[in-house]
Amino acid sequence: MHFRVRKLGLSLVQVFFSKACCSRRGKRGLPQKETPQDEAVTAPALPSKKGIGTWYAPSVQGVIQSLDVSWYYVWGISPADQSIMPFPDRLFTPQFYDGKAVTDLNLDKAKIEANDTAVLAFNEPDRPDQGLTSVEEAIAVWPKLETLNMRLGAPAMATSAATHIVDWFDKFMCMAKQRRFKIDFIPIHWYNDDENRWDGEIAVMDLKATLETVYKTYKKPIWVTEFGLAKWFGPKEAIYPSAEVQAAFVTKACEMMDGLDYVERYAYFPVFPYTDNSSSHLYETDGRITVVGEAYKNVR
Repeated sequence: MHFRVRKLGLSLVQVFFSKACCSRRGKRGLPQKETPQDEAVTAPALPSKKGIGTWYAPSVQGVIQSLDVSWYYVWGISPADQSIMPFPDRLFTPQFYDGKAVTDLNLDKAKIEANDTAVLAFNEPDRPDQGLTSVEEAIAVWPKLETLNMRLGAPAMATSAATHIVDWFDKFMCMAKQRRFKIDFIPIHWYNDDENRWDGEIAVMDLKATLETVYKTYKKPIWVTEFGLAKWFGPKEAIYPSAEVQAAFVTKACEMMDGLDYVERYAYFPVFPYTDNSSSHLYETDGRITVVGEAYKNVR
């Protein structure tokens, strides 16, 4: 579906942001004006930060209720995009999957479908098999997203190649800042693909290091919209730790993120099996909960 991602291990964090963020000085050395914030749109108070990104399965309605998440998204404008009935008591966050999704029809649809004050922008625009969008295209359509008068999340990157991250994301953030575009928070996809750093507290420390670096660099709240332990080799090809190791990571990672004020929300991935050898999903397709699912369900 939408998300074959590798994400930053600790060894890449400093490289990721060593060049990050364009200079605060504008043309001819003049100070750059700060990006304006829309004071009329604030983040809603949620019972918890916990959410999910999900696609359709016969058991999905019950799963969303059982997990007791505060919010959810489906990599699309409407729950109906994944044949899911909306939940009035759960926040639904629309996502414009790529630049081509920013149409007048979808903008109107997002206003109707969302019961949230936020919207997500592009899903992994640096990947040809995901929401491939050039920086120039993203910049061109961003003013249309601003007309929603909602909190806007930056594009969520996928690649673990640090130079590609700098090439795409930093270029986008620099151009957005120069144009004083509205960006309210930064969504992150994080998968520690170093098998030697999956056990104990190490993976949690790596995730925290990435979050701290992103926040210090961009000074914006963070949503972790996909996270877990997985080493990806290609579309639907990955290896995972044992379910017990993944469950322990989920418990400790969520506890850590709950303690960081600048992390507004998080969503574990995947809810249902995504690869044939998956040992890290929360539920079987028929609705049976897994060891990892029990760990995420118990997050409050």
